Amino acid sequence: MMSRSQEDMKRRSYTEVFYTSTKPWLSRHDDVLSGDVRQEILRHQNEYPSTKNVLYLHFPFCAKRCDYCIYYSTSYKKNIVARYLRALEKEIDLVKETPYIQSTNFRCVYFGGGTPSLMNHNEIRRIFRVLSDSFLFTNDVEITFEANPSTLTDEKLHVLKESGCNRISLGIQSFRDEILRKNNCNHTVQRALYVIDLLLREGFVLNVDMLFGLENQTEKDLLFELNSLCSISKPLQLSLFPVRILPNTPLYEKTASTFEPEAHTENMITLDKTAENYLLKHSFIREEIPIFYYEKGSRAHVYNSAEARIIGLGPSAGTVLDRGFGVNISDVNEFCELLDQNESPNKSGTYLTEQQNYEKFVFNRILFMNRSLPDFRDIVAKRFNEYYGCELNGIYEKVVNDMLNKNYIFIKEGIIHFTKRFNKILDHFRLGAPSII
Repeated sequence: MMSRSQEDMKRRSYTEVFYTSTKPWLSRHDDVLSGDVRQEILRHQNEYPSTKNVLYLHFPFCAKRCDYCIYYSTSYKKNIVARYLRALEKEIDLVKETPYIQSTNFRCVYFGGGTPSLMNHNEIRRIFRVLSDSFLFTNDVEITFEANPSTLTDEKLHVLKESGCNRISLGIQSFRDEILRKNNCNHTVQRALYVIDLLLREGFVLNVDMLFGLENQTEKDLLFELNSLCSISKPLQLSLFPVRILPNTPLYEKTASTFEPEAHTENMITLDKTAENYLLKHSFIREEIPIFYYEKGSRAHVYNSAEARIIGLGPSAGTVLDRGFGVNISDVNEFCELLDQNESPNKSGTYLTEQQNYEKFVFNRILFMNRSLPDFRDIVAKRFNEYYGCELNGIYEKVVNDMLNKNYIFIKEGIIHFTKRFNKILDHFRLGAPSII
C-alpha cells in the first residue's frame, strides 16, 4: 500500500520531482524513497530493449584529486581497490538475472571515475570478462574507458583493445603545465601528447576532456589551449566543459572570498563563444549537447547521459530508467560492506509515472542542450519520438510552463535562460554539466 507521500509524488510534475532529488538532504527527505528502488524497477522487462541503453561503472579512486572535481572519489589503495572490484562483481550478480537486464541490449558501456586507468592490466581483463558473461550488447556497442595520461600504459591499452574497448576518454583538461600543477592534476603536457599519439596509432576513438575558465583564463589563454588541441594531426572528439565552482571542492575553497557566480557565468558564456568560433573554423562540428564537439572524420558522441537509459554500478552511481531512478551510496567502504552481506548499495530513489518520465526527457533537454538553437523545440520533438516512438504533443509546453512557474527559467527573445534561483539549485546537481547557453 502506497504512503500519502508516494501518492502525492505521483501527482507532481517532474519539475517538482527534480527539486526534491537535488536537495542536499536527499537521503532524509520524505519524498525520496529509502530502499532498493532500482531492484524493484528491474523486476520489469525493458520496454525499449534496443534504444539508448547504457551500462555505467564508477571506479571511485584517484592517485590525486583534482581541485575542480565535483564527483565522488577517494585515494587509491591497492587492497581497497581489490575489495571494491569483488564488491562490484557482487553488485553485478544482484542485477544480471533480473527481467530488465535479461531483456536489454546495451549500446554503450562507460567506465567513469575517479580514474579507471589506475586499474592494473589483470584487473581490467577480469572486469571485462565479468561484463561479457553478465550482459547483452548490440553489435555496434561502444565501450568507453576514462583515463588519465599518467596511468595509461601500453600494456593496459593492449588489454583494453583485446577486451573490446573501442573508445578512450582522456582527461587532458589543459595543455599548460602550470595550470595542471595548480589544480593538482597528476600528468604533464608532454605525457598527454605521448598518450594521445599512442591512442590514435592504436585505432581507438579518442575523446579529449578539456576545461575552460580555470585560473582566470582569458580569451587569449583559451585560444592557446585550442590551438594546441588542433595541432594534433588525426580526427578526434572533444568534451569541452565550463568550469563549475561548486561547494565542497578545493577550487571553491580557494576562490570563495572572491567568487561571484553571475560574473563567472558571464565569463563562461564569453569564453564559450570564443571556443565555438575557433573550433568551427578548424574542422570541428558542435553537437546539440554544447559541451560536445567532433572533428570531421571522427563521429558524434554516442554516449549522452542526458538522453539514456542508464544502469549505474559502483559507489555514487545513478540508475536512470523510465520507471524511476535510484542512487548508490557514495562511500566505497560502506558499498563494500553492504555487498559483503549480499545487500544492495542502491539506497534511495523515486518512481516515475509515464507522464513524469516524458516530462523528464524534456526537462533534461532544457537542462543540457544548447537552448539557443533556432529550432530547439523541433529538435526536442524529434529526439522524443526517436526515444519513445510517440509524439511530443503538449509535453514541451507543460514543462516550460512548470519551470516558469517555479522561477527556474525566463524567456528572452525566444530563448530559454536559467534564473539565479535555478542556478543555486544546480549547485547541488552533480550528474553532468548543465548548459550555459
